[in-house]
Amino acid sequence: YQALRQLIDEDATQRGDDPDTAIIMARDVWDVHAATGLRAVMIPNNDLDTILDVATHYGAAYMLLPAPRKALDDIYMGTTPDARISLLAAVDGTDWKLYRLGLDSAP
Repeated sequence: YQALRQLIDEDATQRGDDPDTAIIMARDVWDVHAATGLRAVMIPNNDLDTILDVATHYGAAYMLLPAPRKALDDIYMGTTPDARISLLAAVDGTDWKLYRLGLDSAP
């Protein structure tokens, strides 16, 4: 989680955002929040448009995968990219991938 927080801190700072206000979508929101101090919102088990609507509603700028969500499998595997979800980095030593969400209302 320390590496995850560092990636978000660096990206948010480069974008001119306050890293402490970043919101991340994840499967394990309690763990993500407790370990990083960042606000976290659960990735719903819905279609991609609904997932991104929830991200927009809560202002999530990042998404941590994998998550057992069929709608996100192709994005995680890199087989069907979506312009609204950009791979930021793979987190060393884990199967995690951090994505930046390119949504209009995301911070």
